[in-house]
Amino acid sequence: MIKWTGTDTAKRVKWEVEAETYKELAEKLSERDLIPSLNDEQGQAWLEQWHTTSDPEEAYESMTEDEWKEFINDSQGMAYYQNIEEI
Repeated sequence: MIKWTGTDTAKRVKWEVEAETYKELAEKLSERDLIPSLNDEQGQAWLEQWHTTSDPEEAYESMTEDEWKEFINDSQGMAYYQNIEEI
């Protein structure tokens, strides 16, 4: 189980999300607009810099758990401060 906690820059708003995998966690965070998706501008920039493909659908299917974790850690959306705990 993975527990993600994020706060805004003022640390007034706190979000918590739990998932079984980093891929699932990224999906949940993206659905809540807490991190970008692979399809938006920030996600595309990350893919171009760190992944072997810039095609979001191809990356979505081929990314490892470590890559999903890195994508989450590198993403700054509404939750500026993030903490990931593997429980």
